[in-house]
Amino acid sequence: LAVPLAVTGAALSPPGARIVAALCAVAAAGAGLTAGWYYVGIGAPGRLVLNEAVVRVLATIGACGAMLLGAGLIVYPLALLGAVAVSLLLNMRGAGTALYRHRWWYWAGVVDDWRRHRSTVVARVVQGVYSSGSTALVAAVSPVAATPFAVLDRVTKSAVNGAVSFPQALTSWVAGHNRQHAIRRVKAGLVIDSAFCLALALVVWSVLPIAVTYLLAGAYTVTGSVRVLVAAVVGLTIFNRAIRMHALLVLGLEKYSAHLTLATSCIGCVTLTMGLVWGGVVGSQAGLLVAEAVLAAGGLGRVLISLRQPDYRG
Repeated sequence: LAVPLAVTGAALSPPGARIVAALCAVAAAGAGLTAGWYYVGIGAPGRLVLNEAVVRVLATIGACGAMLLGAGLIVYPLALLGAVAVSLLLNMRGAGTALYRHRWWYWAGVVDDWRRHRSTVVARVVQGVYSSGSTALVAAVSPVAATPFAVLDRVTKSAVNGAVSFPQALTSWVAGHNRQHAIRRVKAGLVIDSAFCLALALVVWSVLPIAVTYLLAGAYTVTGSVRVLVAAVVGLTIFNRAIRMHALLVLGLEKYSAHLTLATSCIGCVTLTMGLVWGGVVGSQAGLLVAEAVLAAGGLGRVLISLRQPDYRG
């Protein structure tokens, strides 16, 4: 995806920012080389934090520092690309795996994986289109609201991308045991996730005015209702990801999770558009909140039902 993303990013950007946009697109595609689920599978979340989260945070801090000292914006995507390369090498070294091993039976395995997991793949693709295309949808429906929505969306995405490392690291703790232990830890995980997401929402609520003022240089003032809605959207988004990783997948409800994600992504497009037409920026955030609330209710309700059902598999 790196090549078409880079071309698209360059084509949609003004002349002076095309190279930066193309490199940012490539760096974003590089995030797909994560070894997150490998570390979950072997029960080593600490390596995920060290090899990926720490590397990316240091790269981002270094790039921001360089730009504050006068470096150009191109430093940012270059730093992210460097972080991708460093993380990839560290992961491959830790796993003892060669970078590329193309064999005909490997590609046959890919086809078999697609057949068994196509519902999940389709759901995640649709969710990705909904998540990444929300700003374009807002711009098409209400151009006036596009700029403040884009800034709020950027803050939301940054908070989610930074906070998702916590539920990712906790996944191996929940799933790395037999079923009885896993069920107990699913229940404990729900409590931990709830507390973490509440704290995250409070942090976002606190820093949102500062972040928006910095990004828009004071051209847009965040109202109290927008602060509450954005904070709730971030908290629920992380909570939904945690439910999927810590409960639905652990309890064998992968297909249900995929179908629920697909349905709520479609619902989100409708509620976002309706909210935008009804109430501008405030309505758009309310529409996002409705979609995340539907996803949370569907996921949490199914988990609670599953935990009450007896297990006859021994």
